[in-house]
Amino acid sequence: MKRVEFAKGDVIFEQGDPSDLCYQIVSGKVEIRIPKASMISAHKEATLESLGFGDIFGEMGIIDDSPRSAAAIAVEPTVCAAYTPDEIVAMLEGNPKEAMEYIRTLIQRLRAANERVSARKG
Repeated sequence: MKRVEFAKGDVIFEQGDPSDLCYQIVSGKVEIRIPKASMISAHKEATLESLGFGDIFGEMGIIDDSPRSAAAIAVEPTVCAAYTPDEIVAMLEGNPKEAMEYIRTLIQRLRAANERVSARKG
């Protein structure tokens, strides 16, 4: 694990980037954003999530070895703990309690995505 710092407005990663690190917020705030399908709006990105102290992000691509599915932007000065794929796998294999926290995070994000899709259809 290494400590990384981001200034307000720093792009931590872009959608499509290789998934090389997973982050946990120590202080600050991060938004997870994706491009909007329709560029009619003045805003070209949609914020999926606003994250703060203790929140984890960047884990999906680490777990399934896929590129980033969204961008992460520091919206204020932010400090994170950054973990390599090997560190994440070792933690998940060796610490069931911590592994459950990651699973809960993934399930919450899946439920939120399902709700957004359902709201669009209604």
